[in-house]
Amino acid sequence: MYEPAEDSHILAKTVVDFFNKHKNEYKEVFIEIGCGSGYASIYLFSNTILHLYGILTDVSPCAVYASWNSAKRNGLDMYIDVIQCNSAQCLRGSFTSIVFFNPPYLPVEEFNHIGISWSGGSEGIEVWEEFFNNAIRICLKNLCTIIFIFSSTQNIIKLLDKTLNICNDIEIYECSKFFYETICSAIVRC
Repeated sequence: MYEPAEDSHILAKTVVDFFNKHKNEYKEVFIEIGCGSGYASIYLFSNTILHLYGILTDVSPCAVYASWNSAKRNGLDMYIDVIQCNSAQCLRGSFTSIVFFNPPYLPVEEFNHIGISWSGGSEGIEVWEEFFNNAIRICLKNLCTIIFIFSSTQNIIKLLDKTLNICNDIEIYECSKFFYETICSAIVRC
């Protein structure tokens, strides 16, 4: 399981800022794909006054267990469900207007039980692309917001081209430089 790090904090802060800014527009179900420990969703509930319901997904049974335990410890188990599945493939239809994720993005191909936490594929966007495609599929067509993390280690040109071919608005919200990479959050409206 991927433990919360700088990228997790950037996603959590971006999601909270977004919900607080748009509190009258989003009062429903949100989806977090690849939730890891559930940090971003728990942070969201702890830093807003909104009444929300969250569905968190992760392929790792350890991550699902950790997220569920975190929700229970924080008294949020009646507002959060955690499902073990790859990306959001287990979810049907368009039923939410907000999806967020911090996908594995390092440009490596390690698909063992530990490597799946950080391996984004050969260009670092293969897992991002799967998450993004699933987010588009489950998002309402007339109002869809996707918030995600990306890194300077990824093929950013392909990532942005794919995003802008499908969606009409992308905002690079926050960027921070760490050691060998810059990590940014993006808010995309489709």
